[in-house]
Amino acid sequence: MKKNYQEFARGIQDALIEKGYGDLFTLEELESFCLRLFRSIVNKAAVLIGIVIVTIFFGIKGSLPSWFFSTAIIFWLAWLVSTSEAAKIVQEFKKRKNSSSSLK
Repeated sequence: MKKNYQEFARGIQDALIEKGYGDLFTLEELESFCLRLFRSIVNKAAVLIGIVIVTIFFGIKGSLPSWFFSTAIIFWLAWLVSTSEAAKIVQEFKKRKNSSSSLK
C-alpha cells in the first residue's frame, strides 16, 4: 500500500513539475496528501458497505428498509461532500499557487 501512494505522489509531483508548479509541494507533503486521500476513500467505502448490509438485514427481517437506506444515503452523501480530502488538497494548491505568484 505504501508503495502505491508513494508512486501516486511521484506522479502528481511530475505533473506539477511539467506544469511549472514543482516548487509548491515537497514529495513528503504529496505522499501525506495521498495517504489521507486513500484513507478517506477506504473509510467512506466501509461506511457505504455497512449501510448496504444493514439495509439487507432489514429486508430479510421483513421490515421495509427503504426508510433506513434513503436516510443513511442522504447523510452519507453529506458526509462525503463535507469531508472531501480532494477538495482540501485543491484548496491548499490554490492557496500556495496564489501566494507563490504574489511573490514573483
